[in-house]
Amino acid sequence: MAQIDAASDARWLQSIDAVYALFEDDRLRAQYPHLAAKVEKAVRLTEEAYRDVGIPQCALSFNGGKDCTVIVHILAAVLRRLSGLSQLSANGASSSSSSSSSSTPSSSTSQLPPIPTVYIACESPFATLEDFIRDSQRRYNLDLYTVRGGMKEGLIEYFEGGGDQGVPGSEAKQRETTSSKRDRRDVKAIFIGTRRTDPNGESLQDRQMTDPSWPQVERIHVILDWDYPDVWAFLRCPALAADSGSEGVPYCQLYDEGYTSLGSTFNTFPNPILKSREVGEKGAYRPAWQLEDGSSERAGRGDKPREGKEEKKES
Repeated sequence: MAQIDAASDARWLQSIDAVYALFEDDRLRAQYPHLAAKVEKAVRLTEEAYRDVGIPQCALSFNGGKDCTVIVHILAAVLRRLSGLSQLSANGASSSSSSSSSSTPSSSTSQLPPIPTVYIACESPFATLEDFIRDSQRRYNLDLYTVRGGMKEGLIEYFEGGGDQGVPGSEAKQRETTSSKRDRRDVKAIFIGTRRTDPNGESLQDRQMTDPSWPQVERIHVILDWDYPDVWAFLRCPALAADSGSEGVPYCQLYDEGYTSLGSTFNTFPNPILKSREVGEKGAYRPAWQLEDGSSERAGRGDKPREGKEEKKES
């Protein structure tokens, strides 16, 4: 989010602080009971991890997907609360030190503690996705480094101090990383957007060390027991909207084009279940949040999209 004016900065901070309001404000909790319970558990787990491990020793794995977009918004809210910057008190009311949208607060990034972040870039990423990651880096004050390879190799590179700062441009992607090695990063825990329904997610715990053959770090699965609809309920929650007319938390626009699970450009397609059957919309796809069957989330992944069972047409 560009730093346009003081009012937009204030609205963005209010969107972040509203994460707590979802379960601390009685009216919002009554309006969104299921989401409020999910968010409260995620927030408490995040607070626990930061207190147990230490804020400087926690990092975020962020690739611009919907799940880690939920997580980064939650992390920003928790860090503001733990740092005493939140505009909401513990009961969900505005604090006396908060700034209204008509006041002149500091730049929003100065009101957001930096979040150590690793972006493990896949082969042939979507340009739209990487643009969104750059926007997120600014929105959330991410101290972001890009590494390449698989998850294991990427974590090793990051923990050992490697990576390109920020998201390199298209020219940088075509050459080997030339950044010099830095001191090893003191990361003891990493927030990851894995959910129970993801491949290999069924047996995971909320907090779990990596396997012995991996670099040793505690994985924090903030939204492990969230379902596909829960993710979109959060991202599109009006209570989290930062701008008038927006649906909620900013997310990658590919999801509005029918993509439901993002990977490389050569193995990721719009979900065929979301293909529009409306007259005059040939080739168009409904947005990701309209997918009713979360088990078909990855139907657009693979060498070519897999035709899934057609959902009932919405009224």
